[in-house]
Amino acid sequence: MNIVGTVMTEQGISFAVVQVHAYTVETEAEAEDAIHSYSRLFPGLPVVLMAVAGGRSPTYWGRRDLANFLASLPPTRIPLRPLSFAKAS
Repeated sequence: MNIVGTVMTEQGISFAVVQVHAYTVETEAEAEDAIHSYSRLFPGLPVVLMAVAGGRSPTYWGRRDLANFLASLPPTRIPLRPLSFAKAS
């Protein structure tokens, strides 16, 4: 599985950020489903989704304190990169 994301640590809290298309998380339920799915890739870490749509500022879904923190940053300060995960057999 290939995704765009990163693991960040802020004030001693490590968490994962996963970039998704905005249309995949149009509701809180969809966001929770996506967070649950991605959490398998980052065991033990909270997952925050960074929903992007062309030309607009990202929207963050996940743990409120972490989502608010990310929203306070310019998106260029989030070190996103391609990540690859092997499929479980």
